[in-house]
Amino acid sequence: MSFDLTILATTPDTSDDEIRAQAMRCAAGRDHPEGDHDARIVAFYEALREVYPDSGPASRGGETPWASSPVEAGIDRVTMNL
Repeated sequence: MSFDLTILATTPDTSDDEIRAQAMRCAAGRDHPEGDHDARIVAFYEALREVYPDSGPASRGGETPWASSPVEAGIDRVTMNL
């Protein structure tokens, strides 16, 4: 069994409805915003890949939690298939 986990870049004042809409856009694979990457997402993605590589030899053979790789990253989110 596998599941997807998405980390979203939001602000403290983002409403639950806005977060839900952002998550649904990510799940549907559409309407991703263009622009500069959110620094928090970049830092999270880099730290994640440092511990659990998502490409190359180290990403195979049960050495990482990925059910599929590479990890999907956008300017406002990181989605992992675990």
